Amino acid sequence: ICSDTSECKEFNFTSISESIVNSALNIYPNPTTGLVYVEIKNNFNTNESIKIYNPIGQLIKELNVDSNKVSFSLSEFENGTYFIKYGTTMNKFILNK
Repeated sequence: ICSDTSECKEFNFTSISESIVNSALNIYPNPTTGLVYVEIKNNFNTNESIKIYNPIGQLIKELNVDSNKVSFSLSEFENGTYFIKYGTTMNKFILNK
């Protein structure tokens, strides 16, 4: 929220900094042609879900997690850079069909 006396800051989801990309998720293959495998390496928790965001930051898929390895398909989506979030961990991957 901005006012006349405050400094305005804009948040752009697609400009995520490499420094906050965490290696707690192993995503392969990357780039992918559609089928994605995710391995949760640290702090596995069945109460967390895996969330997939498109290049403009919209949530497009949410997966319940019942093991530390999950697979899913993104073949119905367009080519581009996507983001996987699990807890506070976020990684990016590329869909290139």
